[in-house]
Amino acid sequence: FEYRMLSGLTGVGKTDLLMKLREAGEQVLDLEGLANHRGSLLGGAGMPAQPSQKMWESMIVAELRSFDTSRPVFIESESSKVGNRSVPPALWLAMKTAGRYEVQVPVAVRVQ
Repeated sequence: FEYRMLSGLTGVGKTDLLMKLREAGEQVLDLEGLANHRGSLLGGAGMPAQPSQKMWESMIVAELRSFDTSRPVFIESESSKVGNRSVPPALWLAMKTAGRYEVQVPVAVRVQ
């Protein structure tokens, strides 16, 4: 796959942008959604328990298998862990070399 990474500070709307891309018909791998975790700052507060590591990896594989390999996959920049789940090594390597799109918004918007 050709991955396209959305990166940026917490609160800039990366997840919202991913959902808009999905609604527009783009292929989106939502690691935070699959992991029931919002990322480092917001965590899993108010979310269901995280799936086991094995279940999470199975969910990622199932999602990737549903995609067209000739089209790009949009993904949010993450650390090597999403909550207590580790990004599979092959995916992590692909993410590190993916093309990046930096999402930026003014501080006043981020704190809303």
